[in-house]
Amino acid sequence: LEKLSNASVCAKLRHLSLAGCRQVGRGGSWASINLILSAKTLRSLNLSHIQFTSQSLPSLCKAIGEHENIRDVSLCGTGLGKNGLSGLCLSALFVNKRLEKLDLSWNRFNHEQFAQMGVLIDATDIEELAVDYCAAYVVGRDSPVAELLEGLAKDKSLRKLSLVANRVDFRSALVIEDALDMHPTLKDINMTDNPLGALGMRSLLRLLSRKENALKHFQSDGCYQGATGMLDAEAEGCSVYSFTNPGSRYVLDLSRPYHRSLLRILYKTAEATKMPLDKAFEIVEANPPYQHASKSSGLWQVPTSGRLVCNFSVEAQIQSS
Repeated sequence: LEKLSNASVCAKLRHLSLAGCRQVGRGGSWASINLILSAKTLRSLNLSHIQFTSQSLPSLCKAIGEHENIRDVSLCGTGLGKNGLSGLCLSALFVNKRLEKLDLSWNRFNHEQFAQMGVLIDATDIEELAVDYCAAYVVGRDSPVAELLEGLAKDKSLRKLSLVANRVDFRSALVIEDALDMHPTLKDINMTDNPLGALGMRSLLRLLSRKENALKHFQSDGCYQGATGMLDAEAEGCSVYSFTNPGSRYVLDLSRPYHRSLLRILYKTAEATKMPLDKAFEIVEANPPYQHASKSSGLWQVPTSGRLVCNFSVEAQIQSS
């Protein structure tokens, strides 16, 4: 690696792959970072399954983030998400507005890190993003990948998204349906090996059927497990949205992406039926006191904390029209 840092070699280096070189070691990882800094013409980089240390990861991400020509980066299984510097690493990485393809699979990310990605990706032009096998398990909470999915509502460049084996169930599928229903460029989603069940599949099929978004294809191999109907979901203590019969009482914890998406979909339903919000919603309980959301840049801006219990009904409006 140090020999490759020769000026004459670096001037011609376009593609660098050290994928699977698990014995690179600490010295080799630092040498690879120095090579990235020296190879100004580098276009694609694959360092998958090289274990970088907590000291070298920030430098690696900074080198990639500041590179002027790199377009395609794969950092699968490099240890991102394992330490307290992960937020710094993600910020340094996503600052590169020239990135087109980014693969972060086989790293373990929590809710806060996925939420950060959802914010950061809005300022990039990334066209292909893979986060396969990345969802950390937290007892009593939904899959953390839902935080990223919610953030994609503001994205305008993504064309392909891979979410293999991230515990995406009907809750996260509803977040996808909500966030991507107007996405202008996303055409392909890989949902392989997620417990979508029948309810999750319905969300994705509704999304696929809408003309307002660009989605053309989603892979669903191994997605048969999960809630098969309303009774299964309600048995888990969840408020569940029914497209054909949305009227119901909803108990919402607005700190959860699933419940925020559920509330946004209710607003969209009221808007589609031209039902005034004060008639569509009956606020039963709210802590803190609740004021109806407003739209900004075409998106309903709902609170990110608090508890809301409401009755929702648009049947009268549907029947009268």
